[in-house]
Amino acid sequence: MTSHDQDYFRAFASMNIELPAEPFTADVLRRVRRRLWIRRAVLGAACAIGAVSAIGPFVELWTRSELGLRTLLVQWPDAGWYSQYGLTMIILSIGLGWPVLARWLSR
Repeated sequence: MTSHDQDYFRAFASMNIELPAEPFTADVLRRVRRRLWIRRAVLGAACAIGAVSAIGPFVELWTRSELGLRTLLVQWPDAGWYSQYGLTMIILSIGLGWPVLARWLSR
């Protein structure tokens, strides 16, 4: 044991040798462990509830994205479709292409 360890134990040792600190320490540790267990249980339940509640919006987003892509693939050859949704397509192209362009420019 180093001198640091001895100083540490001496600083936290009970001043009254006749009154042992073990029952107090055991009680404190039991309470701390119980609080940690409760926090872990609550955090686990919150993560599970969050994951379950996020499934609904994720499925809705996936369904709408799939529907949009199907519409895009079906109407792609139609020239009238470009005039109707041209600005939307330009904005979507810029939004989806910007990360690729930014990465290319950073090199």
